Amino acid sequence: DGQYEICGFSSNICMTIVSRKRQLESFTFTCLHTTRCVFKGLKHLTINQIETVHLPEVTPDWVQSLGVDEISVDGLREHIRRSVKREVDIRLLARHRIAVMNALFSISEFELPQVSVQAEMHRLLEQVRLDLQQRGVQNADKLTIADDVLRSQAEHGVRWSFVVSEMVRTNGLQAQPEQIEAYIARLASVYEKPDEFVQLYLSDKNRVEQATNAVLEQNVIDYVLSKAKVSDKEILFDELMK
Repeated sequence: DGQYEICGFSSNICMTIVSRKRQLESFTFTCLHTTRCVFKGLKHLTINQIETVHLPEVTPDWVQSLGVDEISVDGLREHIRRSVKREVDIRLLARHRIAVMNALFSISEFELPQVSVQAEMHRLLEQVRLDLQQRGVQNADKLTIADDVLRSQAEHGVRWSFVVSEMVRTNGLQAQPEQIEAYIARLASVYEKPDEFVQLYLSDKNRVEQATNAVLEQNVIDYVLSKAKVSDKEILFDELMK
């Protein structure tokens, strides 16, 4: 059995985050909002089998029952549509990124500076520690991971960063301000108050740097794909989401 957390809404509705593995027949989830849940008083619940699926009618009352007072049925559908589109775009970008990365790695061989690799290994370790701390894991800041576990991922990341930097330098693929703004705007589009999100994002230098790096990667990917022989391929939504 796997552990699954659920989100509770104000109308005695529990939404489960279930595995994408359709063959999974039994799983356990933890209730985060027991006071507003039909399973009030239970901390854990095991589902052995789902006999039927009931989808409620999407009405204004149902939308309000989710605790979203300032949105209409059409507004909710538009919000879901934007969220799904953004997720699809992210998955497609990830596939393109892997394809371009493999192609560039196959024609570029060079030794990696060990200082850069060690720095990336340290960054990865700190990232894992931070993630665990945010999940409430005790003594996460003292976590140690064997170098062999981190080295492969670190070398991969360092190699990619050097390849991207060289592609940007030799082909004039620098990130333009309007590209960075468009990238941040896309991130903000799924939030209720996108303007506030944009202002918060722009006030954080680390986030702006992340946005810049994402645009640089996208510029390299777009450039390589524009020079390569590509063919369209239809893919099912479920396959893309795996």
